[in-house]
Amino acid sequence: MLIPILVLAGTGIGQWPETGVSRRLRSCTRATQSYRRIPTAALSRVLRGLLVMLLACVGYSLLGPAGGSGCFLLGLVLRRQWSERHRVRSSLESGRWLAAGIRALVTELRAGSHPAVAAETAAAESDAATGVALRSIAASQRLGGSAAAVAAAPPLHAGSDAARQLGQAWQLAQRHGLPLADVLTAMQRDVASRVRFASEVHAGMAGVRVSAILLTLLPGLGLVLGTVLGAQPARVLIGTPTGQLLLSAGCALLAAGLLWISRLTRKGARV
Repeated sequence: MLIPILVLAGTGIGQWPETGVSRRLRSCTRATQSYRRIPTAALSRVLRGLLVMLLACVGYSLLGPAGGSGCFLLGLVLRRQWSERHRVRSSLESGRWLAAGIRALVTELRAGSHPAVAAETAAAESDAATGVALRSIAASQRLGGSAAAVAAAPPLHAGSDAARQLGQAWQLAQRHGLPLADVLTAMQRDVASRVRFASEVHAGMAGVRVSAILLTLLPGLGLVLGTVLGAQPARVLIGTPTGQLLLSAGCALLAAGLLWISRLTRKGARV
């Protein structure tokens, strides 16, 4: 009876939204290419939730209730780290595409193209999010809209952040009479430098993340070594209330350590 309940709970955890209402709104307004990824993303969340519950079931069967709850907590932390790592990689990839799209836009502007035509041409050579941003700029220019409206657009779709940055640069050039190509060139260099710095920080923190994982596995290695030497630590942890309490406290401290290291290594990798 317990295992079906845990499986259903894992499915619910996998489907739980990770960043609130804004993520659901963005998923409803993404470009056509993004709709094909939605089933895959949902399946990935379900599988991660099921793996968490499977880890909890294994911990419960081997180490008792404290082991099940501790493994469940550690599984949630590992699931969050996996999602955060995927989010950082997606952010870096989006930043690279944004820099490439601005570079193409500047090339078209310096060739003498109209800003709307240049934005549409650059959108055809960009990814979905950057393409949405550039098409928003092009539509605003064709309809006589202001760059301020694009810059103030709420983040309802995947390209909103890029559109807001482009709209702000466009608005700055119009307000102060600056050459649009020069302003966008400065923006492209800034985006490229931030992406390069974040990539270097993310790569440099790989050793720290591996060390954190190894340190997390050391208590388990200690249990195995104690069992081999005949100390029977598992009997104390499973068969006594004090052992169960110590096991729960140890798993909670391991989870807190992983969260703290994840927080320290995540700050520098934001674009």
